[in-house]
Amino acid sequence: MKTALLLVLFACAAAASSAENLRDDLISAIKKLGEQRNYTYTSTSSGTRSRLTRMTYGTTVCQVETTGLAVFTIMRTNFTNVVVIQGSQGVIKTEDGWKTLADAEDRVRNPGDARRTTRTVARGFLNERGEVIPVPFTTGIEKRARVIKDLKMVDDVMVGELPPEELGGRTFGPGTFSMSPIKSRGTVKYWIKEGVLVKTETKTAQDYGEDDYVESTTVTEFSHVGTTRITVPEEALKLLAP
Repeated sequence: MKTALLLVLFACAAAASSAENLRDDLISAIKKLGEQRNYTYTSTSSGTRSRLTRMTYGTTVCQVETTGLAVFTIMRTNFTNVVVIQGSQGVIKTEDGWKTLADAEDRVRNPGDARRTTRTVARGFLNERGEVIPVPFTTGIEKRARVIKDLKMVDDVMVGELPPEELGGRTFGPGTFSMSPIKSRGTVKYWIKEGVLVKTETKTAQDYGEDDYVESTTVTEFSHVGTTRITVPEEALKLLAP
């Protein structure tokens, strides 16, 4: 009896040790990507949602330099936005030309204005204090990797479960309110090549009750590592100048 119990405890300890070793390898791969001089990532989202959910799917292409420069091209079904981040500053291309993220977030107050999408995009690059979220963006990937549960290898791919608190809820904008789902689940897959992160896949499902739900898949691929070249429009550079 004691022998059987010891074997079970040993197996549990070995599994926990193996999971932590995988986590260390994953975090190392994320850090190595973040240490590269530059890279490009393409993130494509798809899914299903109820008519009550205003989520849009599409593709975002981002060119990143670890000096703090990043250019985002955000493509959705009904709009395309370009955002440039340089250190603690950020600008977005609007129907009226280039604006700072703060100006774009403040400028549209009419609920019926078609430019609301610009405001929404601008808001996504600002933290709760209205400050620009800086590069590198691998910081967020690393933070998530540290809280992944049940990390394991499946066919040379790292797979883990997202804790419900990591999925968050639905926010209706600053100064309004948010909703938490009744049920939520999520999984993340990580592909690593030569010790560097090259791809992630995140699948989430959130149930808000009364036929209100969101299911989405986001695939992000990293490419042109060390060979990405970024060109910033002159009008944007003027706004970014100190």
